[in-house]
Amino acid sequence: MKIQLIKYLLFCLFFLYTNCKDDSNDIQFILKTRDIEGNYRSTFKSGENIIFEFMILNSSLNDFIWPNDECRLLNTEEFLLIYKIDQNHKLAIGKPHITPVYCILVNLPDKTLPPGEHVIVEMSWKNTSDDPLYAKNELLEVGEYWTGFQFTLSNNSFSFTTEVSFSITN
Repeated sequence: MKIQLIKYLLFCLFFLYTNCKDDSNDIQFILKTRDIEGNYRSTFKSGENIIFEFMILNSSLNDFIWPNDECRLLNTEEFLLIYKIDQNHKLAIGKPHITPVYCILVNLPDKTLPPGEHVIVEMSWKNTSDDPLYAKNELLEVGEYWTGFQFTLSNNSFSFTTEVSFSITN
């Protein structure tokens, strides 16, 4: 009888834990740099184009509700603003996209990201097409670079910070 009671109590505790746990840590906002072949790297050769990849990953058990913020995120002042690091100073040098971003052209979730799903926004530093979404940047010169941003959903339910450092070498 005692063993059955203990099993029952353990089952109840497990059930409560799995149904009431806060899985906001299971929503990840990941910023990476890669080359045009798809290799993730933080060091690039001079003359190489860089792709900035921003991923929202829902590894929770619930839908991630995105309350009409997709356009507000892309149009924040710091979204993918690239800084050159020179003697511990950050100098803003530009973005791989124009502002305001035409949000319909970018692949962000439409208010809900189901469990196990992800969405990726990628932008190259140097525009290799006539796409009006991208800025007309020249390739980056040799040096150390950084980009990062912080964002809070409009309903204050979630806040995140993401960043990436990379360098251009000879």
